[in-house]
Amino acid sequence: MEVSAVANSEAYERFQKSTKVGYDQWRDGLSYDLDAFAEMTAEEKDRVAQELQARGNLDWRDMEILKLHGDRQSFGKLRDLLATGSIDERVHSLRELIDMGKMSGNVPDVQLSHVLDDIDGIAGMTTALLIASQHAGAMSNAALLRGVRDRRAVAVNFAGMVCFLAGVTDEEFDWKLRPLFLRLGEGTPDGDRNAAFSELCELAGVDPRQIPERGCGSGVVFPKSKQKKQS
Repeated sequence: MEVSAVANSEAYERFQKSTKVGYDQWRDGLSYDLDAFAEMTAEEKDRVAQELQARGNLDWRDMEILKLHGDRQSFGKLRDLLATGSIDERVHSLRELIDMGKMSGNVPDVQLSHVLDDIDGIAGMTTALLIASQHAGAMSNAALLRGVRDRRAVAVNFAGMVCFLAGVTDEEFDWKLRPLFLRLGEGTPDGDRNAAFSELCELAGVDPRQIPERGCGSGVVFPKSKQKKQS
């Protein structure tokens, strides 16, 4: 006697429909149907997670599902993406790993500093700076300053975050300081840009000569920072 396959749940069908991302969903940054995922059977959740674990080129919606699934294999996939993925994958996997509570002490700060040191354009920047606003410490501070100093493509946005983390401003990008930030970006002669970087460091209470180079294992503490101390 032939045994018929078990029908998928209604929640599973709703979830699968939500994974067909249309323009409106993409434009508005909407997740997959997380309520539907929560209502699925354990077997269905495992099936979805296993499919994602076997795939490459995951986007942030996929990683959100791996976080919610949360077993050892899903954690391992996110950890692998953090180590070897594209800059977008590394940034979003870091966010999900932090949200999972899998990183204690100063690990989020150290991992974020590695990501910040590799960002050289718009890819991954918005999410990385959001993570920085919540989890940056001495290592990430140093990476942000190196980015401002060395990479014009990220300097304007990184400078805004430096001022926020250093307690100079109350928001991540203070438009009152925009003229200073813009002097750090594209099209500014080197002399004026160097002077602007010195001004930024003075605002943040940092000696530019004391900014550690990547890989040296030390960071930067802002004297007036409101950052939480890393345990």
